[in-house]
Amino acid sequence: MAATGQDADDVDHYEVLRLPSGAEGAALSVEQIEKAYRTQSRLRHPDKRPDDPNATADFQTLAGSYKLLRDESLRRQFDARLRGRREDGAGGEDGDGDDDGAGGEDGAGGEDGAGSEDGAGGEDGAGDEDGAGGEDGAGGEDDATFALEDIGREIVSCLRVVQLLAIRANFRISHINALDWNQYTNIYRALEGEVQEEGMDLVLTGPYRRLEAYSTLGLEVFTADDDEGSSTGRIFESWDVAWSEEVEEFTQTIYGGLGRKLEVTYLVIPEAIETHVEVRLNLKDLGSKTRAVYGSVKSIAIDYGSKSVHLFSCERGNSLSLPCGSTCILPLQPHMIALPYLGHFDLQIEVDLRVITTCDSQEEDKNLKFCLDCSRRIRSEERVERRLRIRSQKREVDGDQVEVNVIWHLERTC
Repeated sequence: MAATGQDADDVDHYEVLRLPSGAEGAALSVEQIEKAYRTQSRLRHPDKRPDDPNATADFQTLAGSYKLLRDESLRRQFDARLRGRREDGAGGEDGDGDDDGAGGEDGAGGEDGAGSEDGAGGEDGAGDEDGAGGEDGAGGEDDATFALEDIGREIVSCLRVVQLLAIRANFRISHINALDWNQYTNIYRALEGEVQEEGMDLVLTGPYRRLEAYSTLGLEVFTADDDEGSSTGRIFESWDVAWSEEVEEFTQTIYGGLGRKLEVTYLVIPEAIETHVEVRLNLKDLGSKTRAVYGSVKSIAIDYGSKSVHLFSCERGNSLSLPCGSTCILPLQPHMIALPYLGHFDLQIEVDLRVITTCDSQEEDKNLKFCLDCSRRIRSEERVERRLRIRSQKREVDGDQVEVNVIWHLERTC
């Protein structure tokens, strides 16, 4: 195994997972790599090595190697680098398996060979965007649905992700932070004057980045027991999220003493697509009248069960002032969710906003309420920008327009 702190270019990711390297490693299936990772992460988890100062770094290296070998494109590049190292070591750049030989860039399986970008199944081959089933071919833009294999061709890589669904507590909370294997991020912060009712779900304000499920999920909860709601205590708990092989829902309980209890419900999604939501408001120009907005925006997916994820929640007393006659983007918190790779990205966005118009101390409320089906089914309602696929839908009420953009990240972002 590569030593901790070794140059990333010198790491043999197969050896990190205790797998055979070279041609034998390149022939391993994704399932064999996953099995090796589960075994090694169980044996080398930092919780099982409390006296090893390198345990955390080693575990991060293990997770990083697994993520690379799970990514088809990155794994192919890594295998090519390994071949190059072996060839350099043997002193023969023109030997078997070199850049122009079998298995090389121009050989079978290479960039110009079968299965390559210009070969069958490639960008210009059968099943591409201009071929059968593509955007301009039979079953293209005007089809009501497109097959899972069409989606699969677009996806460069998937991630193991935790999707938070609900947190509820019977005590006052100041804020909550979440931890995965490589980040520490805020997911809830109580607003000034916010009333936390026992048994009611907290309206989360994060995470701002995805929570990855390669190790543990930790919650750091800060209690607010005084009258001003400031933090007076800390509770921490973590759970293993590295083993689920299918989309699975969990509910965990944290006990804080003195009868205090917090429940968190989350999904572990082994193959998830990062999905961003953007809501734009275009309010018509009413001259000297002022406009403000409050209400909620929620995301609903089949895999979320009966739960929905709040993307925006604002009470009337904290309504947002907006300029008339211009487009503004609603500050969603969070603005990102995770959807299962093989779920046709079934998603609905529920908008329930109220626009307040004030003139001469008189207020008038208008309700902008609707539910949009944002599932990936209709190509003609989508566009591609780089490695993003975007679906836009608009609704208009008496000249005020709401535009909802759903952006699927088809390639992993770091």
